Amino acid sequence: MQFLLQVTDAFDLSWGLVLAPEIPFPDGMFKPFEGVVEIVAPDGARRLAEASFSLTHFKPGGFKLLVALPKESKASVPVGSMIYAGDEVHSRVGPSWA
Repeated sequence: MQFLLQVTDAFDLSWGLVLAPEIPFPDGMFKPFEGVVEIVAPDGARRLAEASFSLTHFKPGGFKLLVALPKESKASVPVGSMIYAGDEVHSRVGPSWA
């Protein structure tokens, strides 16, 4: 697994915990998909989680990646947690992530 993002804040919505990293994407260059990520909590605890990746538009800010963890909550993914993903996820989020 490769580093994907560090949790600095998260939002509990009806469709799960949502992470919105400050990663801009060009419009039309991304197709939503699902994958698996590894969550490493600040205390070192590790676990796998289902994730869905989509693109949304923020004003201001433009298009940004949203990472939804439908079975997680703010309590289960504390600030400071590190999110890792395999090569398949990294290849789908494209060169904007690097």
